Amino acid sequence: MLRWSVAVPAMIARNNGIHDSLVESWELTGQDFWFIVKAYIPVFSPWAFGLACVFFFESTPVVVAAELAITIAIIIHWFVQLQLFIHLTQARLDEA
Repeated sequence: MLRWSVAVPAMIARNNGIHDSLVESWELTGQDFWFIVKAYIPVFSPWAFGLACVFFFESTPVVVAAELAITIAIIIHWFVQLQLFIHLTQARLDEA
């Protein structure tokens, strides 16, 4: 899944179809696996925390806070995807 992490920004930026965007994402992320993993740690930490709270706690304030954490993680995820796409595209241009 990490290899396809910039498929949506590639689709929007290049106005490509799904297949072309997945191929471009696969090529862009090929050599930067650990860089992408480190970029996603701040995204999935609040998401995992929120999900755990939803499943293990039944009190309403905890569930509301957990849902807020999940929503924030989703928003952060979009920004991380966009920044990764910009960074990886620029890195490939610098190599050429």
